[in-house]
Amino acid sequence: KVLMLLLVVAAHILSDQDPFHLGIDLGNVIALGFVANELISIIENCAWAGVPIPGPLVEALARFKAQNKKPEGK
Repeated sequence: KVLMLLLVVAAHILSDQDPFHLGIDLGNVIALGFVANELISIIENCAWAGVPIPGPLVEALARFKAQNKKPEGK
């Protein structure tokens, strides 16, 4: 968790310098990615614990997992 925070801080510092001329705040982008990752983890843990999860959310998570699944043996 500390490493995540350090990455967000470093990205914000880089965004202030804007060396890549992207015009976006890299810190916010990275922070939102970490937030999304943590939310997915929380939802998976709730489902594992037996907390009822709405059907569309379960389907979206299943599609997300299927898209990101690595081929076997590689």
